[in-house]
Amino acid sequence: EIAVPENLVGAILGKGGKTLVEYQELTGARIQISKKGEFLPGTRNRRVTITGSPAATQAAQYLISQRVTYEQGVRAS
Repeated sequence: EIAVPENLVGAILGKGGKTLVEYQELTGARIQISKKGEFLPGTRNRRVTITGSPAATQAAQYLISQRVTYEQGVRAS
């Protein structure tokens, strides 16, 4: 499970969910994002749940973390 800021969820989803599907196909993990407006308690972060084999979940977590870090850098500059 990963916490992703609400304003960066779109970067993980991609157009029409394309990026999310690519990540699932690449890693073999299943990735689910909490519904719009459903945040982790006390935050504006959405819950991203990753299921699958340990290797698949680790790979998916890495890809998502990298994407979030990249987007934060782009938006900060």
